[in-house]
Amino acid sequence: MARSGKAERELVRRQLLADGVPFAQIAVEMGRRFGVRPRVAWRYALGWEQWKAVQEYRSADPTSKIDDSRISKWESWPYGGSRPTPENLVVLTLAFGHGCKVNDLVDEDDLRSFSPTVRKLLGLVEHSPSPAASAEPRAVASGAPYPGSDWKRDLPATMTTVTAMWAADTSPSAAQAPWLAATGDAAMLHWRYDPSDEPAPGGGSRSVRPSDISGIHVMADAFAQTDHRLGGGYARSTLRHYLQESVSPLLRARRDEAGRDDLLAAVARLCDIAGFMAFDSGQQGAGQRYFVQALRLAKAAGNQALGAHILGDMTIQAVHLGEVGHATALADAAVEAAQDLGSPRVLARSLALSARASAKAGDAAGADSAMFAAEVALDGESSRDDPPWIAFFTETQLQTEALYAAVDLGRLDRVEELAATVLVDDVAMQRRHVLAAAAIAGAYVAGAGDVARGRDLDRALALLHAVLPTAAALSSARGVAAVEGVRRRVAAFGRVPGLPEFEERIRTVLGTTVAAPLTLA
Repeated sequence: MARSGKAERELVRRQLLADGVPFAQIAVEMGRRFGVRPRVAWRYALGWEQWKAVQEYRSADPTSKIDDSRISKWESWPYGGSRPTPENLVVLTLAFGHGCKVNDLVDEDDLRSFSPTVRKLLGLVEHSPSPAASAEPRAVASGAPYPGSDWKRDLPATMTTVTAMWAADTSPSAAQAPWLAATGDAAMLHWRYDPSDEPAPGGGSRSVRPSDISGIHVMADAFAQTDHRLGGGYARSTLRHYLQESVSPLLRARRDEAGRDDLLAAVARLCDIAGFMAFDSGQQGAGQRYFVQALRLAKAAGNQALGAHILGDMTIQAVHLGEVGHATALADAAVEAAQDLGSPRVLARSLALSARASAKAGDAAGADSAMFAAEVALDGESSRDDPPWIAFFTETQLQTEALYAAVDLGRLDRVEELAATVLVDDVAMQRRHVLAAAAIAGAYVAGAGDVARGRDLDRALALLHAVLPTAAALSSARGVAAVEGVRRRVAAFGRVPGLPEFEERIRTVLGTTVAAPLTLA
């Protein structure tokens, strides 16, 4: 069920507040996003109902006798209602607080209703028309929040956000950007319920050629393979440079409707890969913003399969962060998007990630049901509708997802059953190998009872010893944190034979330790 307008406004408001956006800018965003005029936008920015505005107005002017209907009339003017007097506007600024000025509470229609003398008295100035949306990247001011957390309703504004996000990727705000469940919730709702986009042909001096789009696909494949093999940090800066220098000009180029969808889908995939790289590198907020914009572009392209895949990546991140309820909702949306596509692999992956989210939530029945459905989907005949980029989701990858679910459900027997299949050293999937090994080792530690403790801890350390050189070759904060997390859990048992030698080897091979908890992905 779609959230009400009030609920969506509150999601947006909280998200912007958490990003440190001032109330004046939140009011501007409320007006832009929800199509309301300044006095209503300020009330929305503060999260007030009309009765609250009345209460605060009376506090600012104890002699006032206004009620809810008066606030409503002022908000409606000049399209009905009654015009607020200059004194009313001044008291409203006091009621709203947070630096609100009279000029913030009026628009062009209001200005036309005031005489020049009143406008001068109140210090009112003509509002400059908003510049047309442009895909030109703009520098983010020092101290400004990292862009990309909000879902723009029109495509040109989305292009502006995406290119600004790329341009600011190296700024301190990118590294410090918070991950917020509300950001993912809002994006998921827009994905599911917003109407399709109108064509936006672009206005550059050159046209997008088919070779441009095929080139993006080739580069996306290369970046995805590098991410799987070497971790998110290895080529992240290279991808960022490619987006800014090679892809950004294409967003401003002319394109027909068919070319538009192909281009947007290709760029959406690059944004998704960049998001996963950021997530794997420990920049959770930046990763989430890339995912949100990837999903927005997939929506604009009408690409359900890619949307399901992006929602799946967002699910993995939420599971990693322990945001179980959010992970479950994202996984449900991914499965919904993947239904009836005719792509067995996209559906199987979505279902497998749903099983992981359910297992993380302790819902064994839900996890088992989703995993069984994933196995059935993948067992079907290969379909021509499988996108090329989903080829990585093989039977081994499905078994790896089943392994993670078994670990979270505490099923050591099932973990041991899957270990032989999952621990095949695939040179193309080195990060998966490290994460799976750490998950299995973690299961051994969790199952170390009084009788079997020595044997299980020995097995955990032996597995970590074996995978350490691979972990050292990765540029993956998650991979290193997973190994270090199991080491700390072993150390919690006290004097464990072989642990000092392993700790020395960690210092030698990795050069440092990571203070993050064990997580799976």
